[in-house]
Order: sequence, then structure tokens, then C-alpha cells
Amino acid sequence: MTTSRKSPPVVVKAAGNVPSRMRRISCLAVLTFLLTLMAACWWGQALLDLLAITLDFFGVA
Repeated sequence: MTTSRKSPPVVVKAAGNVPSRMRRISCLAVLTFLLTLMAACWWGQALLDLLAITLDFFGVA
């Protein structure tokens, strides 16, 4: 029986297994997510209006 070895997470590979770099990359990812979420909350409806899209378009038939 062979055991499959899982690859490390992308953050670990990108940081070279250096804890301070992993924290920095993780914090940057969280801040990017939060800023994107806040932008979508504040300007999402305006963007949909600009593109003339209603929420009914997202309904499943």
C-alpha cells in the first residue's frame, strides 16, 4: 500500500517555510479579502446599476 504525501500549502511554499514571511503573506491575503468585501458591500449595487444588471438575473431557472 502506498501512502500519498500531501504538498504543503501555497503560503508555506511561497514563504520558503519562514514563519515571519508566512505571517506577512497571510496578513496581506486577509487584508485583501476584507478590502474586496467592503468594496463589494459599498459599491456593489452601484456597479450592478451601471451595468444595468438586476438581481433577478442571478435567479436559477
